[in-house]
Amino acid sequence: MTRYAPRALGQPGRRLWRSVHAKYDELSIGEELLLVEAARTADLIERLHAAADKPGCPRSTMVELRAQRATLAKLVDQLKI
Repeated sequence: MTRYAPRALGQPGRRLWRSVHAKYDELSIGEELLLVEAARTADLIERLHAAADKPGCPRSTMVELRAQRATLAKLVDQLKI
């Protein structure tokens, strides 16, 4: 598979993408798909963090932030990295 990060990734997602590809020479198609989802989740977490830092942030934002952190942890665990 390609080692280039998908264009739509933000800085956190690209950072994760680069760090995984720097450590592992080859990823299977399944691993690559997991990595894409993990990188997208890292980007979403960053956006949720920015929203949570604003005054009057709804509680649902914090709940979603916690859920996305759990999702990222599961994806990374599935990648075994």
